[in-house]
Amino acid sequence: MDQMSTERPRVLLIGSGAQVYREYLLKQTAEHAELWLLEPDPPTWQRPYLVGSSTANTFSPAETVTAVRRLAAEQRIDAVFCYHEGMIVAAAAAAQALGLPGPSVEAVTACRDKARTRELLAGAGVAQPGFALVDDDFDIAQLAQAIPPPWVIKPRSLGASQGVIKVDQPADFAEGLRITRSARQAGMPTDDVVLVEEYVEGGEITVDGYFDGQDFVPLYITRKRLNKAPYFEEMGHTLSGDDEYLTDASLLELMAAAHVALGFRNAISHTEVRITSAGFRLIEVNGRMAGDLVSILVERAMNYNSAWYALELALGRNPGRPAPTGRCCGIRFLRPDEPCVVDSIRFDAERARAAGLADVSFQPMVQPGTELWLPPDNYVARYALLIADGDSAEECNQKLDVASELVELASHPIGQPAAAASAR
Repeated sequence: MDQMSTERPRVLLIGSGAQVYREYLLKQTAEHAELWLLEPDPPTWQRPYLVGSSTANTFSPAETVTAVRRLAAEQRIDAVFCYHEGMIVAAAAAAQALGLPGPSVEAVTACRDKARTRELLAGAGVAQPGFALVDDDFDIAQLAQAIPPPWVIKPRSLGASQGVIKVDQPADFAEGLRITRSARQAGMPTDDVVLVEEYVEGGEITVDGYFDGQDFVPLYITRKRLNKAPYFEEMGHTLSGDDEYLTDASLLELMAAAHVALGFRNAISHTEVRITSAGFRLIEVNGRMAGDLVSILVERAMNYNSAWYALELALGRNPGRPAPTGRCCGIRFLRPDEPCVVDSIRFDAERARAAGLADVSFQPMVQPGTELWLPPDNYVARYALLIADGDSAEECNQKLDVASELVELASHPIGQPAAAASAR
């Protein structure tokens, strides 16, 4: 511990993620630790934040453990950290192999397998949607009797709402099942056995925090903005530093019960919860921090670095709980109405200043020439993002609504020449 107090910890980062979404979190992490990156490809944009790197198939727990043991024989490793959904099982196996703090392989695997999550939560009596596993031998009449439609069909082990679809009636179930089974995500397993859940109506929040062995400690909560059904594309979040649910006893009891049932501790989790007329219903628990640039919202609304909390847990320490603030920050993602090829993306900054939106941040997310496909061909077709601060979620959303109208996407249909370009 004395050495740790005089030296920055050497942290093995398993996977870095996509630059547009994860560079900010990587930068935050590097402010508190020396980072050694382990992932399949050599670093490019990540280099400024690293002290070194190695390559290995970090989607494979066995190959990751082999590589990590080799690294540990050559240098000090104080902690293992991972925020990449497809690599969290491998990261847990690596920490376990080195005898370092972290969630167990069994707990992380239970989070990755949504069917296993449901079974464990059901056994513990945690409030959640009704569910069933469906294979080729299912009987639609029996399914409708056990779980009346509408349904949500989802793959067992994919992320980012890939392949998740709402089906309103039995006549549409076969097509929904086909769409779910066709979904693919790099490095993640696919299975013809899918999860069918009761659709629960209500607003959706995400809760990031950790279980300290006795209580669930919430760090931040976002209010999620979803695109229209039948898909569950996430189009934005607002984060309030004093969100009422940060101290909601029934929500915190639900979170604690879920984490006990899954055995998940020693790391930040990212949980999706629906707020229904009958109370909270847990949708899923992810064994890693939030994505979607939520770390920026945390820093701007709550004045702290969420990566520090994650690193403290990875080092076996209890980071405590951040103080509430009266600020809010929101992010909005923009996507086209139809599949297209991007020609240009422009934000009218002059009109934004005239509208009192000089503090709204704008960032393109793709380059000209990018093909943007919509679900079910692609579930993340974002071309730009906007970030706004305010004293409330309402103020942030009002700013983002106005700013969204000031972004112009020039594009042309896929398969047609650029001369067919139009502004959207």
